[in-house]
Amino acid sequence: KAAEAPVVPDAKKPEESKPPEEAAKPAEAAKVVPEAYELKVPEKSPLDAAAVEAISSFAKEKGLSSEQAQAVLDREIVREQERHEALIAQVNKQSKDWADQAKADPEIGGEKYKENVLLAHSALKNLSVNEAFHDFMDKSGLGNHPEVIKVFAKVGSMMKDDSFHKPAGGQPKTKKST
Repeated sequence: KAAEAPVVPDAKKPEESKPPEEAAKPAEAAKVVPEAYELKVPEKSPLDAAAVEAISSFAKEKGLSSEQAQAVLDREIVREQERHEALIAQVNKQSKDWADQAKADPEIGGEKYKENVLLAHSALKNLSVNEAFHDFMDKSGLGNHPEVIKVFAKVGSMMKDDSFHKPAGGQPKTKKST
């Protein structure tokens, strides 16, 4: 039978020889909780002032140092940017899916697709009051929805033969009865 080596206790570190509550004091002393956090928010941050204030309140409640509060803010900025990018990707995918559905639609798609889109654009141009609606339709992807194309193409078709012209002032000119 091999001789067993004697068990020698490890030398204790100075912090371990102190009671637990005293050993924690140096770490707490290094963590200074400020009265107000001076969080650095990037210029194009997706977080608004209310979100930054909520993070500041959370940090204060949890007793976080300025560095820890900044780390929480930085993490939230990254997470919000990721959510924003995912939402944009989802909107773009939905818009593409709608366009594909419209191209395959038996009523407005196939060989008739280009003509129907031009009719829809014509109606949209003649009916909308300002560019904000155009921007909304483009950015939201709703302009590619098959039902939206159907409606505007039908209106465009109805308007095609009309000689209605909207002057710069916005009110149509009408002929006076004689």
